[in-house]
Amino acid sequence: MKIIFWTLSILAFGLPRIGMSQHTEKELKKHEEAKIKSLKRNRAIVSLDTLFYKGNPICLYNVESTFMGTVMKGTVKNMDSTEAIWTRFVSNQEMPNVRNLSYFEFIFVGSGRKAYVPNTLGGSFEKTIATEGLFKDGFLNPAGEEKLVAQNPQPTFDGSTVVVVQGNGRTQVIQPNVGQNNSPLVQRNRFGTIQISGNLINQDFKQVGNINKRIEAKEGTIFTYYQVSLPNGTDVATAIARGATSHEYTVTTFKDNRTFTVNSSIGKDEFDVAKFLIDNGYL
Repeated sequence: MKIIFWTLSILAFGLPRIGMSQHTEKELKKHEEAKIKSLKRNRAIVSLDTLFYKGNPICLYNVESTFMGTVMKGTVKNMDSTEAIWTRFVSNQEMPNVRNLSYFEFIFVGSGRKAYVPNTLGGSFEKTIATEGLFKDGFLNPAGEEKLVAQNPQPTFDGSTVVVVQGNGRTQVIQPNVGQNNSPLVQRNRFGTIQISGNLINQDFKQVGNINKRIEAKEGTIFTYYQVSLPNGTDVATAIARGATSHEYTVTTFKDNRTFTVNSSIGKDEFDVAKFLIDNGYL
């Protein structure tokens, strides 16, 4: 009977070991709304220490700290509340790397192995846990752990090469791409406030880049262009929106020739383009 009751409690609320009387009616209502949002939007959402994906409980996730909606530190647990993974957000200042990205660090409690997932657009601890097969039937999946560790080794940076420490103990040295923009970025608190002042991009009260706007009429419509560069003039990216009222930008980076889509709104175009480039290590 205990097993049946525990299973039903997970399916209904995702709250093993937590008596429903310990939560207010408002908290329980928000919890139900989070499950529905997870189902409708195919999103990974944490509510009352339970991680849901597509409306289903995946595992327990005790979030210890967050910053602007991003989990900075937490403990992932199996559905029986045993610890499975420690998670920690690692900035590019703490762990310099040639891609200049921050990383999601996963430390697997049982094996001690680590995985470092790049913090790219749309990434999060929650999404990685939910979509990479790390849990199966409420418990850590060894195959999922093996895959994540193998595909996301720890990168280090000595200034000219990247030494990748692989799961089997071997190392691989990778030279930066020829022609890659290796200009140093402005050192600052990357969690500092981002501000646009004229054509200057500032963070932590320091200029970190320039953004220049140009509007052009062609092909029967209006194009809005933004050119983004480092303070020393090195080009970082272009952003283009097609249509007079469009706020959907195609962002192309010079460093690695990648293309992204950034959605903005009236009055926030420059800020959203700059924030995307900062968040993804291009500025």
